[in-house]
Amino acid sequence: MVYGILSVLLLLFSTFIKKDTSCLKYWKEAALCAIVMNLIYFASLIYGSRFTAPSIITLIIGTGPITITVFSCLLKNDRKLLYLFIFPSCFIFFGLCLISIEAIKNDVSSSTLFEHIQGLLFGLISLTAWTWYVIFNSKVLRTNNEIKPVQWTALIGTITFMFSLVGVYFQVSMNDNEYFTQFSWELGKDFWIGILVLGIFCSWAAFTLWNMAGSRLHPALVGQLSILETIFGVALIYTFQGHLPSILEISGAFCMLLGVSWGLYSFTKSQNQQDVQEISNLSL
Repeated sequence: MVYGILSVLLLLFSTFIKKDTSCLKYWKEAALCAIVMNLIYFASLIYGSRFTAPSIITLIIGTGPITITVFSCLLKNDRKLLYLFIFPSCFIFFGLCLISIEAIKNDVSSSTLFEHIQGLLFGLISLTAWTWYVIFNSKVLRTNNEIKPVQWTALIGTITFMFSLVGVYFQVSMNDNEYFTQFSWELGKDFWIGILVLGIFCSWAAFTLWNMAGSRLHPALVGQLSILETIFGVALIYTFQGHLPSILEISGAFCMLLGVSWGLYSFTKSQNQQDVQEISNLSL
């Protein structure tokens, strides 16, 4: 809700104060992003974690950088770039497996076989939604230069807020107003501060920075860099828990960082070679 309300205020400011309505004509694309990312992705993620071990879902979602890289290259029919990212992606996947080994080993799940299969399917749906969103979002931003990342974030957030209001309405209708009684000041200031931090920094600021990157970088490179989210997430967990990660987890993080660095270096080198080739062709 915080993310949605902030988005509405920013969109109103941009539309009525700055008189900039250029992004509004892309409301259909924004609605599609809101449905896939903020509804399908998160709903599948929640149900997947409910039916099977959360560590399994984390491992599935963690392969997102690889699927984004592969499909963005295939859709552009850029096999040269795909081959460029094969070995870095292998390092990322190997590192992800190392980080997940202990979590999977220690994650006790009482799910039945059918529930476990359901959880895996929801995990795959989440992965598909995330992959599609990154590629489609990057395509919209890169092909329409008039769209500003801040406005794009506000537009998607506003549409998400509208969907949320519909969801709250049905929730209230079914629970006979019990929905709002769970939110009270008795939950403590830490709860409300946490909501503000999640809404402003983890949602709005994160999406805005992501859109800035997506408007400038190739989706394959964006996909590779997104694995840093997993590394920072693990580091944050251990910071709050107050103890060091295991050797396996440190090794996994190192492999992922090595894969990302390798991919970034290879991509930059390839782009520089293309620039040199274009300059030499022009001089001829």
